[in-house]
Amino acid sequence: MKYSTIFTLVILFWNCKSPETVVQKVSPDSENIEVLCLAKNCSDKEPLSLYEFNGIGFTKIKELEKVGKDSFALKIPQGQARFLYVGTASQAKLPVIFSDENLLIEGNCKAFRRSKIQNSPQNVLYNDILQEIRNNKRNVQMKLGEYRKAAKSPEAQEEIRAALVAMDQKHMAYLDTIRGKNPFLANIAALGTMMSYPNKKNQYLNEIDFFASEYFKNADLASGDFNNIPYLFEAFKDFSQTIASVGLDKEAVRRLIDQNLNKVPDASKALRYALGGTSLGLQAKNHPLFVDYANIFIEKFGATTDQASIDRLKTQLNQAKSFVTGGQAPEIALKTPEGEELKLSDMKGKVVLIDFWASWCGPCRRENPNVVRVYNKYNRKGFEILGVSLDKTKDKWMAAIEKDGLTWPHVSDLKGWQSKAAQTYGVRSIPHTVLVDRQGKIIARNLRGSALERKLAEIFD
Repeated sequence: MKYSTIFTLVILFWNCKSPETVVQKVSPDSENIEVLCLAKNCSDKEPLSLYEFNGIGFTKIKELEKVGKDSFALKIPQGQARFLYVGTASQAKLPVIFSDENLLIEGNCKAFRRSKIQNSPQNVLYNDILQEIRNNKRNVQMKLGEYRKAAKSPEAQEEIRAALVAMDQKHMAYLDTIRGKNPFLANIAALGTMMSYPNKKNQYLNEIDFFASEYFKNADLASGDFNNIPYLFEAFKDFSQTIASVGLDKEAVRRLIDQNLNKVPDASKALRYALGGTSLGLQAKNHPLFVDYANIFIEKFGATTDQASIDRLKTQLNQAKSFVTGGQAPEIALKTPEGEELKLSDMKGKVVLIDFWASWCGPCRRENPNVVRVYNKYNRKGFEILGVSLDKTKDKWMAAIEKDGLTWPHVSDLKGWQSKAAQTYGVRSIPHTVLVDRQGKIIARNLRGSALERKLAEIFD
């Protein structure tokens, strides 16, 4: 395959110095764009390749042609802007916008995700937008933290709210600027632009209602552009993880997810990304709805997704089914602080809350007073708690038990995140709870605060 003279010259000079700017607009009569990758440490066992994201994984399109030492190339038809990925099978892959520009990519096959795309205005703008989104979210979260801490001072809260108004206005102005520069990439900026709750609270019943209604408000999810923007996967993954983390019951979570999924055209590539993000976001939180949405993905896109990706999803589904409502809770058999083995099955006949926590976990410690309260309220009626610690130090574990007044049974293998019980239950974050009925079957996962109290009242009152 022949490539342009200017790309050939870059290959010749690659080992001597950094390449000069070579990327150029493709001439109107050209059918293809040329991509040149200058990459160190590549292996024939894992060739540098072009991939497409399929909603749950990556489908290999073609290998790049080796055209010199540490240099690889391919041609791809020019056309509407779309994201594809370049990288190796086992490493994180680099998202690249392909449209009407020749591309020069410099990197290292051992960490190709950190490669640089030279002189491509669209790709540079894309990375600038991602950085802007990250900065905006971080700044707003910091200011919201200040707002909550100032709850007892209306004057201080009003001052912070005014600062949030200014931030919101700045973020909307940035979105308008990107819409003027690049309507395609403005879709990504829109997914990352959201007003702050204190400036919208009078319009919603609570912060959850606000989040569900405002998260996608600036993005037109019906736009055909999203068929070429896999970033939609990240947006729905973040959205579903958040909704699954706030203690709502299963049907409330489904309702809030569906009200946004329903805005995406059916059977579209955009829905593939949205459903994939939803499924894997729920899986990350071990939420029972992972099974439902993963099955919807398979039903809608199983026939058009590569078999390896579908087989991997089905394996994850089979593992998750033992953790959904009605499934038998796997056995836990670990040592108490006194060194005696205690099993979950020893508590059969009681309603048991398996509480994964640790002395070093701030959110766990802040939740403990709520857990103590419901334990004292329902323990005599047949409610028990099995505290499973992800500590590594026995002294710190025992000190936290005493300080927080946790009078229920506790176990740990003191292996931290390598805890056998945590791995068995797929625990990826704490606090994490599993509520088990008198027969040892799972009632619910991740109930905390008022949601846990409502469920226990439903069982015992």
